[in-house]
Amino acid sequence: MKFFAAILDTAGQGIGDDLRRRMQSMAISRLLTYRWDNFDAAAVLTGWDEFGGETSSERHQDWLIVGQARLDNRLDVERRAREIGSWSEGESDLKLVLRLVARSGPAVIPALLGDFGFIAWHAASRTGVGASDAFGLAQLYYAQHRGLTLVGSRAEPLSMTNTYDIACLGDMLTVDSSTRDCTVYAGVHPVRAASTLTLREGRISTSVYWSAANVEPNRTATLSEAEAIETCRDLLTTSIRLRLDPDGRTWSQLSGGIDSSAVVSVAQWLAERGEVPHGLDGTVTFVLGSQTGSDERSFSDEIVKRWGVRNEVVVDAPMWFDETDDAVPLLDQPLLTIIHAPIDGRFRAILRAARARVLLTGWGSDQLFTGSLIYLADHLARGRVFEVMGELAHRAALRRGSFWKLAYASVAKPFVPVSLRRLGRSPLAALPPWLRKDTLRRAGVTGKTPDADSAGRFGHKYDHWHASGIIGTQRGDETKALGEVVSLRHPFLYRPLVEFALRLPPEFCSRPGATKWVLREAMKGILPDLVRTRIGKGGGGDSLARMFIDQAPFLRQLARDPILADLGLVDGRRLMAEVENASSPQAWRDVDQGEVVRTLAIEAWLQMRSGRWPRGFAMPKATVVPRQDTYQLTVTQRRSV
Repeated sequence: MKFFAAILDTAGQGIGDDLRRRMQSMAISRLLTYRWDNFDAAAVLTGWDEFGGETSSERHQDWLIVGQARLDNRLDVERRAREIGSWSEGESDLKLVLRLVARSGPAVIPALLGDFGFIAWHAASRTGVGASDAFGLAQLYYAQHRGLTLVGSRAEPLSMTNTYDIACLGDMLTVDSSTRDCTVYAGVHPVRAASTLTLREGRISTSVYWSAANVEPNRTATLSEAEAIETCRDLLTTSIRLRLDPDGRTWSQLSGGIDSSAVVSVAQWLAERGEVPHGLDGTVTFVLGSQTGSDERSFSDEIVKRWGVRNEVVVDAPMWFDETDDAVPLLDQPLLTIIHAPIDGRFRAILRAARARVLLTGWGSDQLFTGSLIYLADHLARGRVFEVMGELAHRAALRRGSFWKLAYASVAKPFVPVSLRRLGRSPLAALPPWLRKDTLRRAGVTGKTPDADSAGRFGHKYDHWHASGIIGTQRGDETKALGEVVSLRHPFLYRPLVEFALRLPPEFCSRPGATKWVLREAMKGILPDLVRTRIGKGGGGDSLARMFIDQAPFLRQLARDPILADLGLVDGRRLMAEVENASSPQAWRDVDQGEVVRTLAIEAWLQMRSGRWPRGFAMPKATVVPRQDTYQLTVTQRRSV
């Protein structure tokens, strides 16, 4: 883990020691090594543990830049740097970015490809330029406090009020957190994915410089199948080549599905052909429900056998906590993946022992290449009636299902306005009964979730659906816990590959019996056919249901005196009753276990941070913040439940 927090003196009043002590308290509480570096009208706190991370600082003339940058298009950036003046061979990507920002300001940001999050500061004019990459992989946050501007790679050190943002927590509880520019810490805001931050005269403004929704679709409508397959392979192999660690300390996730298996196979294929100096050092696999349909080792083993790559497997790890010695890191924000903390703990131990620097994932492939039959609604809107009816009949016959159900879901439903679907029904009324709707309403939480299959312009439903899915990848929470010990890299989130996928004809993705058709075809000769041609993919099986039984005592303790109830967001008694129902097979039919887990995951993060944890159970060994310093409740938030 490595983080930075910069204090920028935008008002010329100086930076006090009290503020420094407050910001460095997070590094102290997490037992991190830390230091302060002083610059003109700026002070930068850096904290780190055994994983040094990629955060650094660079100077150019009278400019300072702090953050991280890994460029996919370094050669292009070098060319631009040569055009504006001298530069030194071997300069870091971050230094090259600073040269361009110092010359052109935020106008240069859209030309940068890769993973980056930084703030560039010009003390003489007291101006700053920050940016987050297109998919928010290198996160950036900001806040303002008494004439000072705070910018950092984690939100917690920037929090000056010791209060939680109730509206943001409410959004997380109602699956609506993507609609606000907020963090759980009051007054601390994220720089959204693909956005710039500009600081002038003490005022902050942000703007979006790229969006999947703005990529003009259907430009490759005349692209042949052969050309699409070749382009897909070239872009994916280029992306993986760019993301491999030059010193050979790259690992990858391997699930047995086509996505991670393609990443592993391409990396080893490139090494086998001598196109990269090093392939993968190893892979990591986890199994939920061994000896069930969820166990996909028959597929991951095929990849391991073909390429002879090291594979570390975690089998049937418990959920929530266990008795291992590995400390559970207290993440900056609540994540639903906290229920898999023991799996992440084992993976962190494996990656630390192997001295891994980079971990590749298969994240993003589903959103790029799975496709949807919603495109038939667009064809119908353009008058292609007989073609649509024929395709629906063909697919219904192959599935041995109802033509009319398929026609409604794929063609009719996208034309039903969202307002009609919710006619006479308040979104808040549909929320779980243990959530305090009065508090949510006062906080401005709507409870609405996006309807990607209905939104979008007439005749362009598929384009909107596709772009919405890709925008959803910008959250990418599934692997963030591992980002504390390695640099996470997602080959499918390579902007040229994403833009190619957005322009693909939908028929190249969604074909009968072959989802992700273009990706499967692109992997011919690289990915073993057992995996490449498989239909469907295993899931968690009944692991969630079994978790409520196996961990029932722990979950009851977690829900007994919830902090979320102190904050006025949940009814503690109703939450406890729902946990009891979720732990009883006789009551499962009436329980939404996923929603219960969502609430408990946020509660667990709050309890970890405040030092509260169910009695009699192993406490995660992350250093915690004393409860009295964690939050201050307003009168409204103290309302009794």
